[in-house]
Amino acid sequence: MKVLLLAISLCWFVPQAWAERMLTTISLHQAEAEQIARVLRSTLAPGSSISTYQNTLVIRATAAELRQIHALVAELDSKGRQLWISVRVGEQEGGGSYFGQPHHQPITRVNRGIHTEIETRVTVQERHFTGSAETGQGVRATEGLPAYIATGQSLTTPVTSRWREPVVAQQGFYVTARLDGSTVLLTIRQENASLQGGGVDKQQLRSHVSGGLGQWIAVGAISEQASGVAIDADGRQLTNTKTVSSVYIRVLLQ
Repeated sequence: MKVLLLAISLCWFVPQAWAERMLTTISLHQAEAEQIARVLRSTLAPGSSISTYQNTLVIRATAAELRQIHALVAELDSKGRQLWISVRVGEQEGGGSYFGQPHHQPITRVNRGIHTEIETRVTVQERHFTGSAETGQGVRATEGLPAYIATGQSLTTPVTSRWREPVVAQQGFYVTARLDGSTVLLTIRQENASLQGGGVDKQQLRSHVSGGLGQWIAVGAISEQASGVAIDADGRQLTNTKTVSSVYIRVLLQ
């Protein structure tokens, strides 16, 4: 009996092992790609594979396995709901202005026996200031799929290559929202790119935050600092300004 069962198993695995395999991708709407992949891997024969990229399944399998995979994914991953993702940036500005005020202070110098008075500026006064501003934007998105939010300037630079395709340097982040009852689960993937030496320097950062549906959720902050010098009729003015922009996201059901 054991020999018969072994023979039946070999008859099933051998055709599966030698069958032609195809490469395809399946984008998920709501479920996490790695969770679905763990379930599907147990159904594959040797030689087939499933990997993940962001929220997409990358599958190498036979035609029969693909039919089974599509049926399981349709059952495990429901189509995402339509969402409205609002983004608010609140800026808090603080800094100081330093003024050099004219102040007459006699200084005596001897130049070939002649006394000369020279005026110099010695008084410095400090003034602090604060301010605030709010800007906002929104984007329609599908639950479980990433939406791009731009937070900086986008630039296009030509790159010398075989195809001579331009490369875009932009600043912003991708936000993927999922709902668990009245709780919003956000995946933030930040992407900053800048022009460096004729090329594009890119940086990426991924984080996860959660909050209530319809509530503003703090996801990070942007900090900028600038300084400058101005000359006016009263004297030399030095300025030093730092701007911190807090970024908030609110998710609503459509």
